[in-house]
Amino acid sequence: MKKKITITAIILLIAVLIIPIPMRLKDGGTVKYQAVLYSISNVHRLAPTEGNVSYEDGVIIEMLGIEVFNNVKKAPSAENPEDGSPPASEQEEEPVLTVYDFEVSYANTPKTNKIYRDTLNPEKLPDSSVRHLPIYKLDNLEALERFKTDFADEFVMDSGYDEIPSFNEVTKKYTENFFEGSCLFLVYVDSPNSTHRFALEGINIDEEYFCIHIQETTGAEAVDDALSGWFITVAVSSESAKDCTEFDAVLNHGLEPVIPTVPVLREPPELYVVSNDTDIEAMKGTLSWTYSDENGKAVTLNADSSHPLVLKEHMPMLALVPTTYSSIYPLGARLQFGASPNEFIPDTVSVHCWSAKSWGNSQAESKKIPVDFENGNIFIELKDGDYIYEVTANWNGSKSAYGSVCYSFYTVKASADAMLDFETIE
Repeated sequence: MKKKITITAIILLIAVLIIPIPMRLKDGGTVKYQAVLYSISNVHRLAPTEGNVSYEDGVIIEMLGIEVFNNVKKAPSAENPEDGSPPASEQEEEPVLTVYDFEVSYANTPKTNKIYRDTLNPEKLPDSSVRHLPIYKLDNLEALERFKTDFADEFVMDSGYDEIPSFNEVTKKYTENFFEGSCLFLVYVDSPNSTHRFALEGINIDEEYFCIHIQETTGAEAVDDALSGWFITVAVSSESAKDCTEFDAVLNHGLEPVIPTVPVLREPPELYVVSNDTDIEAMKGTLSWTYSDENGKAVTLNADSSHPLVLKEHMPMLALVPTTYSSIYPLGARLQFGASPNEFIPDTVSVHCWSAKSWGNSQAESKKIPVDFENGNIFIELKDGDYIYEVTANWNGSKSAYGSVCYSFYTVKASADAMLDFETIE
């Protein structure tokens, strides 16, 4: 019995001495396998140098604390594949682009311009000479979850597209452990087709300036016309970006923007109320509008208007009559700001209405109409009868043009004679 206990103890002692315990170091990705007698480190750690940030890769073996093997080297860079460090003269002439780990996920097109409004570089988006992209910095898991919540109604988070995974699938690996020594940058790329694909070209870190460079990788000449959008998440060490105060993202050799991210309008867009095969241009009322002129100077336009209920003679009328597509009253309507759909989408829209019995009574109480944003379109349900409508739209996502505008129109229900005439035509 004592012999068995002794053998068991010896086995346990040997196991303690030679079986390693894996440990993940907070240096960029090194995994160390530590036993009592030895340790093996699979090195992947950040190696910051002047004007550049790169990784060191290799293996280190220690016996009883004494290093017996070390082949750690800097990972090759795109600028100099021989030793991973471009010549000092090149560093001085042009900042180095360093490649980091990244993932691409499907996002689709946004319903509003919120993604452009809350970005870290809104003042750069109007630059027509360079294709700037919205960029976000997520420093912890809470920030990542908050981004998902804030943009849940803007983008597709849980579905992929062809070979591209969903945003939720890509980001599930970013746990609290990841954020202990790293941060996550997120760049949104909108595309006029779903054929092209995008990837990280590199990152430029120049003192306080941090810029992510994205490139289009397919180069396909034949493309479809399905609007699409993609998230590119880039994982970097917290240390590499800690001193940066200015953040940007650009598309190199890229495409023209799909959505006018920051339209420069010298006056508010027109509102067209579209109901089946009928549309009218609503009347502009009270407004406050600010835009930047060619010199970057803010110019503000203000206009006051009387209450909609006393402006019947100036207000357009939308007749609620059947169409060739429907034998019922057309109660659904789409609100289109600008000459084409989705051209100038407001950040917020509210709609109120009054019964036609309130004409002339500016003190009459209004009723609120629900507004639905769907795939960049704005819909309301008209009431079945004669009503006056006021639409209030707000643009606050652009530093080059923003403001609040009131529009109005009224509806008239088709008369029995009009219905009879329509049935005769049918």
